[in-house]
Amino acid sequence: MATVWRGSGMVALAAALGSHAALASGAAGVAVALAAVQALAVGRVLWAALPRRLRALGPLAAVALLLALGLGARGSAAAGLRAVAGVSHALIYAGLLALFGMTLRRGQVPLVTGLAQRLNPAFHPGMEGYTRAVTAAWCAFFAGQLAASAALLLLAPGWWAWLAGAPGAVLVLAMAAGERTVRGRRFPGMAHVPVRTVIRGVRATIAANAAGPAAGYPGCSGNATPRPPPARDSGPEPAA
Repeated sequence: MATVWRGSGMVALAAALGSHAALASGAAGVAVALAAVQALAVGRVLWAALPRRLRALGPLAAVALLLALGLGARGSAAAGLRAVAGVSHALIYAGLLALFGMTLRRGQVPLVTGLAQRLNPAFHPGMEGYTRAVTAAWCAFFAGQLAASAALLLLAPGWWAWLAGAPGAVLVLAMAAGERTVRGRRFPGMAHVPVRTVIRGVRATIAANAAGPAAGYPGCSGNATPRPPPARDSGPEPAA
């Protein structure tokens, strides 16, 4: 399944780049066709990447993108491509906000807490307050992206197109780098986990939260195996 979503992601990226290149060269029909391929590939990515209970969101996202493309392309090919970019941006950040936010509900394990429990052997209960706060910070970031996108779309469409492109991804990387810096200062000596491992952990954590808080998290009730206490040199515990 991982091969499916990685391959579909590459197709989506290539189709997105190709559609803009085709539009720039005057091949409007090719641009729209490639944008349609992008929409279908995005749906395929979501279907393969999300846990089983949420996979229906993949086809729904593809349908939404195709509708946006069709409605936008009635004006011009450029408008159709902008519509796909805008709906993609909204779906991505709304989906991330929902996925992170639902883990902050009572009885759920915050998503970042679940990731740390699964992936970092130096995790200890004293870090739970920090990882919950990081989950909430990511929710605020995603909500800010959606709010900025809506405001720019209404007030400054030119700047909106800029935000929905590569700079949005740069902001995500900046947020991740900032959190990593804060974590390194608060918990010196804490090992960093490779990005590929984090992506796999996100899927596993989402699936565990969908199954319930006792579905394999160390320290939760149920049949989970408790994680052994961390070594004393794994970093100071944060103040309560």
